[in-house]
Amino acid sequence: MKIAFFIITLESGGAEKHLLHLVRYWPFPHENLEIVLLERRGVWFSEVPKDVHVIVLSERIPKIGALKYLWSWLQVHRVRRLFKERGYDVVISFLWLPTLVVALALKGLPQSNRPRFIWSVQSDLYQGFQLHVDGWFRRWLIQNVVPSQVDRYIAISSGIAQRTQRLLGVPKERFVVIPNSIDMKQILNLSARQEGIPSKNFSLRIVSVGRLYPAKGFDLLLEALARLRTRAPHLNFEAWIIGEGPERTNLETQIQKLGLEKWVKLAGHTTNPYAWMASADLFVSSSRWEAFGIVIAEALAVGCPVLATATDGARDIIEHGKDGWIVPIEDPQALADALYKLLTNKRLRENLSKHGKEKAKQFDISFIVQRYVEEIKKVLSNPLEKPLRKSLFEKMR
Repeated sequence: MKIAFFIITLESGGAEKHLLHLVRYWPFPHENLEIVLLERRGVWFSEVPKDVHVIVLSERIPKIGALKYLWSWLQVHRVRRLFKERGYDVVISFLWLPTLVVALALKGLPQSNRPRFIWSVQSDLYQGFQLHVDGWFRRWLIQNVVPSQVDRYIAISSGIAQRTQRLLGVPKERFVVIPNSIDMKQILNLSARQEGIPSKNFSLRIVSVGRLYPAKGFDLLLEALARLRTRAPHLNFEAWIIGEGPERTNLETQIQKLGLEKWVKLAGHTTNPYAWMASADLFVSSSRWEAFGIVIAEALAVGCPVLATATDGARDIIEHGKDGWIVPIEDPQALADALYKLLTNKRLRENLSKHGKEKAKQFDISFIVQRYVEEIKKVLSNPLEKPLRKSLFEKMR
């Protein structure tokens, strides 16, 4: 069984981390696995097992919209040639652009050269497309090219499955929900390395981890912390935000305006966020949207109680009141109230921590990789079916 994983780069994102977990823990010979990158970029090249072949289609993807689509069309011929030469049984794509390239390459291939195609849907396409000027065109392409080529959709949360199904107009039977994975053994080993983690200046420590980007809602967290300070000025806490990104300057300004300099610090990027999580009394995810939210599962794994906004991922991961705490999205007051409740109730935090550790085991890669193997076997065991509906391009012939 020869499998190719298609992704844009090996940058440090959730999809990339999940792909690396899959290839690292794949229960069959690695010689039958290949990673195909659209662009030679990423910090995780060294993390790829040495016996896994990496194929790079180009040095750089053009940034300008029209050139990007021309580039994508040119890659289609290379990918089609790969399919013929490499003889893949299954192709698994991550993110929309690799999915589009693979789908276009599959068109017109004879059945003898056609691998089965699985799309690991890693994001909210509705939300993602709205963030780009050419989002309408991306949506049009995905709707009219992809559904006729994909054999199976693996969505990382139930919300993502439902919205992708509606967007593409395909039956729910083609979808299965399999969350992204964590490597519990690695996380626990790294969390024990407390070198470089500052000692507490206050009795309670709050930690939040993520790219400094509007979607992560760190501005909402700062507003909630300011309200907490007003409500309980003598509550002895400190908050650390771990990560880097384009919102740093705005967040620094907000911290100053809210008078939180003494209690809130931006720690920047770290290669070991798990040590920070392990040092915390409470982990907070204040995201506006989150397809999955791998950091939530990672915090649960180290035994840190979690407070999260009700994103797709959080609602799939957490059972409110048992193994975590959930509040509405974009509600600083609800977030502040929950912070007060959890920080002033040690027994509640301990109970969430205990059950959270158990919940995290469901996301360990040793379990998740087996679910991928089962889905691949199902796809390979089913005869090739007729397309669910003809694409616009096929209707025009």
